[in-house]
Amino acid sequence: MVDPTPFLPGLSPVDGKALQVRFDGGLVSSDGGLLLFREIDNRLGLAARLAACVNDGRDPERVTHTAAAILRFRMLGIDCYLWMARA
Repeated sequence: MVDPTPFLPGLSPVDGKALQVRFDGGLVSSDGGLLLFREIDNRLGLAARLAACVNDGRDPERVTHTAAAILRFRMLGIDCYLWMARA
C-alpha cells in the first residue's frame, strides 16, 4: 500500500537523527509551530544575530549557556505560548 501523505522535507537533524514531519494527524497538534520556528532560526540565525547585539557581561569561564542559546530558548518559549493561546 502506498502512503499518499507527503512529509515535510529539508528539516535539520536533531541529535544526528533525521526528522520527518507528517500531516496525517487530522486535528492533532502539539509543537508543529516550534519545529517550523526552530528551522527558521537555524537557517537565518535569528538568535545568533540578536545575541550579537546584546552586551554579555558574564564571566566567559563560568558561562554554561551562550547568549544565543538563552535567546533561542526564550523565543521558542514565546512561540509555544502563542501557539497554545490561539487554540
